[in-house]
Amino acid sequence: MAHHHRPVSLGGAGLALADGASREMEEDVLEAGLAEVDARHGLAFLLGEQYRPYAPELVWLMATGIVAYVASALGYALTAARQIRVQVPMLLVACLTVAGASYALVPGHGILGAAWAVGAGFAVQVVGSLGVLWKSAP
Repeated sequence: MAHHHRPVSLGGAGLALADGASREMEEDVLEAGLAEVDARHGLAFLLGEQYRPYAPELVWLMATGIVAYVASALGYALTAARQIRVQVPMLLVACLTVAGASYALVPGHGILGAAWAVGAGFAVQVVGSLGVLWKSAP
């Protein structure tokens, strides 16, 4: 007897996202909160006093990490939904977003601008992935 596979729906992808990534995202949110609370002391302890002024950058990098986890989970959801071909152009747009945002933000804001630029790229990836999943839902 032949088995017919039905396409993965957006609900299934959302369930996979909730089951697979929620624990990692919760840990990242906790880490970002801890970074905000004790970043200055933690950086000084782990890396030395010269890194203490970079605590705000650490917090932004942790927040960017949260968006990165969501983008990664949505990438798995796209693959599960058999939306393979759309991923390369979407990731190219995300990379171009990082490049453009870096060009605009890094000269004026340094490391903080770089964190914002990477966050913008992951945000583009998240929005694009959600759009494709929404459009492909039955």
